[in-house]
Amino acid sequence: MTQADKALADPIAVPSGLEVSFHDWLDDGPAQRFRFVAPGIAEGGKSFEQVLDDMAYLCTEFALPQLQIQGASAQQIVVTLMEKPVEFGVMTPDVTQFFESYSVENDLCIWEVF
Repeated sequence: MTQADKALADPIAVPSGLEVSFHDWLDDGPAQRFRFVAPGIAEGGKSFEQVLDDMAYLCTEFALPQLQIQGASAQQIVVTLMEKPVEFGVMTPDVTQFFESYSVENDLCIWEVF
């Protein structure tokens, strides 16, 4: 396992204190999707508002650096927190998932308020 692979496998400390781990990265054209597993969003009954800062942190402190390391670019980053791994695009109503979208400008994640 390379140092980069080890870094991807390590738990990620987020502002809320949840245990978060990187799951996968999907290239979806201009959007790059970074998906993370956070069992505590279901176990602790975390609300979307309680993990909003976590998702912004993951965009800025994880996704942007990974894009730079890989020499990739994005117009948009979508961060997903899910209580357990799920197949992308498959409806799983019994699994808690939160999504947030960010525009990428000047190497910054800009929250896209819907």
